[in-house]
Amino acid sequence: MNRKSLLVVSMAIILLAGFACGKSSYSEYKGALSDLITSKEKYIADIQGASKADDFVKATKAYITSVKKFKEQRSSIFVKYPELTDNVAMPADVTQLLEKSTKLDTDIDKVLVPAATKYQSDPSAISTWEELNRTRVGL
Repeated sequence: MNRKSLLVVSMAIILLAGFACGKSSYSEYKGALSDLITSKEKYIADIQGASKADDFVKATKAYITSVKKFKEQRSSIFVKYPELTDNVAMPADVTQLLEKSTKLDTDIDKVLVPAATKYQSDPSAISTWEELNRTRVGL
């Protein structure tokens, strides 16, 4: 193989490796976002099905745990792949997940406020609701 061919093959390998690494970062991020979306959908269903303050507290604590897990995963992914924080255009499938997650935040608020109001006389429900509000900051 001549020098020029070797250079072309080497460049192709480097480009493919870089592309594969980028795909991996998006794959990890998409997985974390998908898990968060599933948690949001479950939380909405659980809140809508809550018949007592204990149900509300249990569902909210489970959701808080999933939000904290996502935030840890996201931080780890962003450290591992800092290019994801560089305001670059995300692939369409990542953008769709981000948009769905944002819409679900609105849906959560629609069911959360009435539920919190319903159980406002229960101190554990109110403290759990306040913890959720603190946890959701920066989500």
